Amino acid sequence: MDLSKWRSRFTTPRALLLGLSVASLLIGAGGATAHYLKWTWGDRAQPIGWLLSMLFLLLAFCPPPRQIAANIKCLKNPKTAFFVFWILVFVVSHLWNFRTAPWNGNALFDESGWDLFFVKSYIVHQPFQAAWFDDPFHITRESLFHYYVWGFLRLFGYNILSFEAAQFVIWCTTFIFTLLLVDLFFKSYIVTSLTALIFNFLPFAFVYTFGGYRYPMGTVLCVISLYFLHLGFKRASSFYLSLGGIAAGLCLASSISGKQYVYVLLLFGLLYAGWHIIQRGFGTASLAFRVPGSSFLMRCLFRWPTTFSYSPVLFSRY
Repeated sequence: MDLSKWRSRFTTPRALLLGLSVASLLIGAGGATAHYLKWTWGDRAQPIGWLLSMLFLLLAFCPPPRQIAANIKCLKNPKTAFFVFWILVFVVSHLWNFRTAPWNGNALFDESGWDLFFVKSYIVHQPFQAAWFDDPFHITRESLFHYYVWGFLRLFGYNILSFEAAQFVIWCTTFIFTLLLVDLFFKSYIVTSLTALIFNFLPFAFVYTFGGYRYPMGTVLCVISLYFLHLGFKRASSFYLSLGGIAAGLCLASSISGKQYVYVLLLFGLLYAGWHIIQRGFGTASLAFRVPGSSFLMRCLFRWPTTFSYSPVLFSRY
């Protein structure tokens, strides 16, 4: 490659932002190392590095402003109205007779109480970690869901309704991206409408919208990741691939189900996807995956015995 072309390629704003993303990633890794070695300066450097790394990565592949404006204008179409209708159906049906429902804010499901106890014991007064070892249960709990809930509690008050509102947003987002994914596959209003009806009134999903488990955080990130990865490969878009990769990395730090999605995603890529397809977008997606996923990997590196202490118990049942 000509030296002048090589220099011009790596002096663009995209290259600068990618460099800042990698530098922020190294700062996050250094902060994580310092944190686990009990050096206090790493407590803040760790989350700041991870967040800035994701931000710079998205900015590096972000479409130009004109394209963003054109995409927004394209939203004025019947399909947007179709999705808005089903979102309203989801919201109204779940809030119908809310005062007399079991999840009316006067009580908690058992698992919800333990998650709030975890927030109070490990999240509120402790520096950031991708996972914490829960002494009462002798397991390591991924903390992404609990930091998300803590944000709702700080914004809307420390009460049960704030916690249930956080759960509602997770399930509504899962509903939206499930419909988007089905529409991407089938391009059919009928199929998408049937999916919306089944998802919305499926008893398990309906009841556990306010149930309080941390596992739906992994579910929503899986659906988001799958949608953007499929869209990114279909349109050859580095921005969508980076969004899908970041969501996959967050899956790794969300729950056991999120880790299972990552394993299946990697296996599918190796066994079924064509090599030319992998080459076309694998670099972008894998880089995006490493940014948020590395926070959990650093936890594994420094706290390996406690991170997977419960895994042999689960595997022994099979």
